[in-house]
Amino acid sequence: MTWLGDALGRIADDMPDRDLGARAIEIHQRRRRNLISLTAAAVVVVTVLAATVGVRALLGPPQETAVPVSPPEQTTIRVGVVPSAASAPLYLANAKGYFEQEGLTVEPQVLVSVAHAMPLVSRGDLDLGQTDYYMTFVAAERGIPLKIVGSLYQAQPGTTGLVVRARSAIRSVADLKGKKIGVPYLGSIEAFALQATLERAGLGMSDVKLVETPLPELITGMEKGRFAAALLVEPFVTQGVAERRTRLLADPMTGNFAGLHTAGWMATDDWVRRNPATLAAFRRALAKAHRLIASDPGQVEAILPYYIRTTKPTAVKIKQGAYPATPDMRELRRLADLAREKKWLKSPLDPQDVVVPSG
Repeated sequence: MTWLGDALGRIADDMPDRDLGARAIEIHQRRRRNLISLTAAAVVVVTVLAATVGVRALLGPPQETAVPVSPPEQTTIRVGVVPSAASAPLYLANAKGYFEQEGLTVEPQVLVSVAHAMPLVSRGDLDLGQTDYYMTFVAAERGIPLKIVGSLYQAQPGTTGLVVRARSAIRSVADLKGKKIGVPYLGSIEAFALQATLERAGLGMSDVKLVETPLPELITGMEKGRFAAALLVEPFVTQGVAERRTRLLADPMTGNFAGLHTAGWMATDDWVRRNPATLAAFRRALAKAHRLIASDPGQVEAILPYYIRTTKPTAVKIKQGAYPATPDMRELRRLADLAREKKWLKSPLDPQDVVVPSG
């Protein structure tokens, strides 16, 4: 039986006194109108879908769903850091809440030099530590299981300075023969560059004596006569000149040392293996700080007075280095080759063996 026959039967039951033929025709016409309406609606839906697909095609493939991020194995990490302009990203990331966004609480442990970070990281007193790339190379050469896990700083003109007292009679690097020079730590990239600076002036390392002194105490130590010159980094280079306490003698980070990547982050092999998600979270938070500095260098000037005893006017005047977000393998090879050339490394070293890749 057709739908028309069913309709006729239902109408007959409900309305026996009406004309069945006329009623059936009326129902047929109504259903025909409904069918036309449904067809038109379907055409609209198909047209809208086609338009949507077309727009999506113009915009490109849909974004992939974000890969779930594993929670950090350690929610609190101790990070050794030397307060200087180089360490600004760590303090900025903490101040901006970037570590907190990654589920981390970062506790900065202030160190007088990166040389002190190595034993503390090695024995687990620190989870990560600021490192001088050259020192990490030396550790690798000696079989110490430390790895570079992140980038931090790249020297630029004026970010390092060999200085003397403002009223010192010393006028050239050659005048330092037989003198003492205060340095933040022995065996650093800056001390490495100092050797080249002395050589250009006709001196060797045997012509001077290096005195290891904490970075914030170098200017005072020089004023007290403990040494005739000091090797500084920013903001202390600018601070000494601004306060009329020092005078710049030379910039060691020139020539072959110009633009060297100097500082990064290190951890032990064991810590990296046990805490891959923690390391990834630390890197992501720092990367945000690095990107922020790249887009707004004034962030460094703003954060400096909060972790170094300096004034905002002085902070504005500092010579800023660069803050690469990831280790640059080409630059690290350049450093390793320089160290090998100067016999600061006993054998060739491939930085790839010392750096923990991202991802």
